[in-house]
Amino acid sequence: MKFNKSLLTATLLAAASLTAVSANAVTAAPANFDVTLEVLAMCNITAGTASDIDLGKVDDGSVKTGSNTIAVACSSGTTYDIGLTSSTDETDGTGTLTGTGTPIGYVLTQTAGADGTPWGDIVDTNTMAGTGTGVTTPVTHTVYATTTTSTDVAPGTYADTVTVNVTY
Repeated sequence: MKFNKSLLTATLLAAASLTAVSANAVTAAPANFDVTLEVLAMCNITAGTASDIDLGKVDDGSVKTGSNTIAVACSSGTTYDIGLTSSTDETDGTGTLTGTGTPIGYVLTQTAGADGTPWGDIVDTNTMAGTGTGVTTPVTHTVYATTTTSTDVAPGTYADTVTVNVTY
């Protein structure tokens, strides 16, 4: 029993010393830290096959017009300009459809028809301005293409590739 008494006494003394240490604990002065995030302006362009403009088929030499959309998703509040450049590097909105015969001229416009507002690639002159509504909420812009020279040429397929540039 002597052993058990000593063990009990030692246990009580250890517990009492822990209580004494806990009672004398001091809290350090609070410290702070920041959580930061830099959101960068960015834009994504959706064009390509889904934005192709098919002017259809012609057998009478008439003027042809077609349209499609370009989607731009930019950071909320980010201003941007969409520029269009033909494969011959025309920045004034004009281009040339090439194929098996005489090339066919066309114009890209922001409004319908050959007399519409030209859509080229000179910022503050003939680009389309917009403001982003968020990278998950694209803004669509309609682009029109209208032939400007005779379509009374050799039969075949005529095409051009337009590059879409977004400056923000």
